[in-house]
Amino acid sequence: MKPSKRPLGITLTCLALGWLALAGYLNAAMITFNETVPIPKWFALFALAYGVTASGATYLLWQMDRRGVSWFRSWAAVVILMSFAMIPIFSDLALGGIGGMLGFVAFAAALLWLLDRYVSKKVATGS
Repeated sequence: MKPSKRPLGITLTCLALGWLALAGYLNAAMITFNETVPIPKWFALFALAYGVTASGATYLLWQMDRRGVSWFRSWAAVVILMSFAMIPIFSDLALGGIGGMLGFVAFAAALLWLLDRYVSKKVATGS
């Protein structure tokens, strides 16, 4: 058996992205087809984009393909845009209103930036 050139961190990132892709598809279906969900139907497009970009990133990063970094960045952009789109929908429910939601977006952006630095470095060096 040939040893993998994929670092453990990339493997774990891909496994997480794969689960998140599944969650994106299931959320898109739930928002679209379940009439009792208090989320606007247009939000299903964000969930679908989330699933598609996470799937692309998962597959390409698993292969250690440099295009995976672009897919990862696309997924991260969808996460940030989706977070901003959630503010008017959930401002009364989550994280202490608009201020808390904006803080969450900033925190998520910082984490995604750090993960992007790791992913892009590992894929660029192939180790």
